[in-house]
Formats: sequence, C-alpha cells, structure tokens
Amino acid sequence: MTIQLNKSWLPTVFGIVGSISLYLSQLGTNLPSTAAEWGTAIFAGALGGLGLSAKQFNVTNSPIPVQPQTVNAATLPPAVPPVARPDPPLVMPPYPG
Repeated sequence: MTIQLNKSWLPTVFGIVGSISLYLSQLGTNLPSTAAEWGTAIFAGALGGLGLSAKQFNVTNSPIPVQPQTVNAATLPPAVPPVARPDPPLVMPPYPG
C-alpha cells in the first residue's frame, strides 16, 4: 500500500496524534506488561490504523484519460424495427346506478 501524503493528510495526522496521545496518557513511556495495558496499546494502534484507512478511503488515483472511440456505421448491426403491438381493449366497468 502506497501512502500518499499530498492528498487528504488530515485524517492521517489526527489518527497518529490520537493514537500516540492515547498511548502516552494511559501508559506513559512504558511498554505494556499487563493485559489491560496491552489492550490499550492495541486500541491505540487501531486508532492510528483507522486514521490511515479513513485517509485512504477518500484518496483516489487520477484516472487514465479515456480516448473517445470512433464508431464506423458500416460495422454496426442493422437496426431492428419496433414490433407493432395492438393496444389492449379498454374495458369500462359498469356504471353502478
């Protein structure tokens, strides 16, 4: 996956800053040692990944320009005339009264 920072970089910055601030506010500069600390570290990593995926969701590569195709009338199939179908008869319900 190629990460492009020239387009839509704001969600990436929010995701990374949010994950770092969450990790530092909960664990400080220590490495996780208990299950709760590992859960916080994994959640902080998921928050950073969410920032990257939110950025990548909206970034599209510029499409390759499509050349207009010319149509040769000699190669087209013959036109099929429409089939004339009679209209169904109009049946009026009896007038109540």
